[in-house]
Amino acid sequence: MDQVPAYREAIAWLHARGYAIVMLPHVDRGAKGDEWAISEVLAGLDETIPVHRLGMLSPAAVRSLTQVADIVISGRMHLAIMSLSNSTLPVVIATQGKVLGLLTLFGLERLSVEPDTSLSRKLLEAIEYLDAHAARLQDTADAALPAVIDLARRNFESVPVLAEGE
Repeated sequence: MDQVPAYREAIAWLHARGYAIVMLPHVDRGAKGDEWAISEVLAGLDETIPVHRLGMLSPAAVRSLTQVADIVISGRMHLAIMSLSNSTLPVVIATQGKVLGLLTLFGLERLSVEPDTSLSRKLLEAIEYLDAHAARLQDTADAALPAVIDLARRNFESVPVLAEGE
């Protein structure tokens, strides 16, 4: 479904409240990649809204950006994980069920937005909710982070550790 109008409305809402907007691609798939999607969003956006558009970045650079962001809005699970690991709250367009599962681990299920015909409304509701309850949600997510990291580590308990040079 076309998510462009929802992103435009979210950008306008955030800009009106003083947030700086940064858009960056996650994947490069040519005509159907994120660069194309970002161009579509920006093409119909109010020209008075300044948007910082970045190109493809390394995972380390993206992770650094999540450390200084106030809010992350994404349809990408990896960006949500990076954000949460840096104590930055994400609103995530959940194109896969695992997104809701991830956010539930942090007590943030209201920040998961299903992409359907009411996406614009639901995305703005989630952003408004995050903006209004940021301190409480941050405390909840920060308290959950150690347990979530422990769960992630358990995935690798049976993986043998190789000695250097093996």
